[in-house]
Amino acid sequence: SIGGATVTVGARALRADADGRFRAEGLSRSPFFLDVSPPPPYAPRENVLVEGDGDEVVVRLARTWRVQGRVLAPDGSSAQAVVQAHGLRCDVSATTAADGRFDLRGVHGDRVSVTLHLARADRERGWMPPPRARVTSESGEVVLRLRQGVFVEGILVDPAGDPVPHAEVRLRGEGRRYAKERLVARDGGRFRIGPIEPGAWKLSVKSRTDGLGDAKDRSVAAPASDVRIVLPRIPVLRVRVIGDDLGDFQVNLVRASEGADERTRSRALRRDGTFVFDAVDPDATYALFVHRAEDDRFSLATDVSPTEGEVVLALRTGLDLGGRLDLASLDVPLVRASTDSY
Repeated sequence: SIGGATVTVGARALRADADGRFRAEGLSRSPFFLDVSPPPPYAPRENVLVEGDGDEVVVRLARTWRVQGRVLAPDGSSAQAVVQAHGLRCDVSATTAADGRFDLRGVHGDRVSVTLHLARADRERGWMPPPRARVTSESGEVVLRLRQGVFVEGILVDPAGDPVPHAEVRLRGEGRRYAKERLVARDGGRFRIGPIEPGAWKLSVKSRTDGLGDAKDRSVAAPASDVRIVLPRIPVLRVRVIGDDLGDFQVNLVRASEGADERTRSRALRRDGTFVFDAVDPDATYALFVHRAEDDRFSLATDVSPTEGEVVLALRTGLDLGGRLDLASLDVPLVRASTDSY
């Protein structure tokens, strides 16, 4: 028997006596759940299902154990890290001592693994944590040796050679589906991604600059320090709306060319009254419709071409969103599109 444990049933907290017994009266009919917080060296139990009325409840608790070991740098010297043991309902962490040793107390469970979290300065050296280590109460001292990684460095530029800042750079291993590392390029367009393992990688870039496209699956061999990625120019349609209080306005774009897909693309207008549609066809014409719910202001333009530069629209009044748009009142040629459904 384990005495002194705290047993929580609903909003009630009970204390088990020296024999480990507790009694809760006036409870609603089962089933219900209880939590047990025992003194060391026993592990807590949560959400213990109790079924049956009037029956004695027996809660079995497991003993906790310790994980002790040492963290070593790639050259074999002592290293600092945060060591974490985690498993089902188990999450214990500790920082290593000056000699790299750690002592995790209160560990419990059958499937427990140990991982490391390194300081930024150590990651900048290229140090990488080892793969997670499975441990048991019989594991003895655990030695965790850091690995020496490498970096992929380079610059993002546009076709004119000017740096492209703030793009997202992603790196994934050959044959892998998801990115392993990602970061945002600095103001000068430069990036340094890692530490990673040496070998073949695929690098992709997600552009955040209007008029510049993405780069996908460029092969790089790590380590690399002179990667140069040129982001291609793509045709865009730039929109500027003139008016006050432009928050929550929607810009709707539909292609007007004969035989084209006429599905409408709808985006939120930026608060400065601008928006840029990418992935447009430079040889096609488009219709633009700007509106906001519960507002009678709107703007409409047709036969718009991406080659015209920025399209400037002025808001006008007279739109009743409770019904249909009165196309006869607009002194513009309408396209064969879904615009008249507004």
